Amino acid sequence: MAIAAGVCVANIYYNQPILKDIASSFGVSEGEAGSISVLSQVGYGFGLFFLIPLGDKINKKKLIFCLLTCLFCLLIVMTFSQNIVEVWILSAAIGIATVSAQVILPLAASIDRVTTGKTVGNIFTGILIGILGARVFSGYIAESILFG
Repeated sequence: MAIAAGVCVANIYYNQPILKDIASSFGVSEGEAGSISVLSQVGYGFGLFFLIPLGDKINKKKLIFCLLTCLFCLLIVMTFSQNIVEVWILSAAIGIATVSAQVILPLAASIDRVTTGKTVGNIFTGILIGILGARVFSGYIAESILFG
């Protein structure tokens, strides 16, 4: 679950080290490309506000599966984006679907009542590694592809 949470949340951070490359790829200014990160975070905020409370009303496993399926489909569609507007829209949608990591956390805590603190710590560690690792990973990939 920690790996799943980390991989999910990483999706809103992959773009940050490569915004300059995205700008040149789409022929837009760096400011316009910077909106990608903003929209990803805004989408994440909307997902936290509107989708996370659903975890109290519906089955968490079904919600996680639905969000992960949406995230997978959105990431596939993102690979075929032809212009910056599509990237902006998909970035916001990916941010919304990325909140599955925040549904995994309470689900994991409710599974094992004896070691809840350890379980939550492990999931949260996965989330933080996903956040930090995404920036390193995408920067490395961009560096090796563009300059390697």
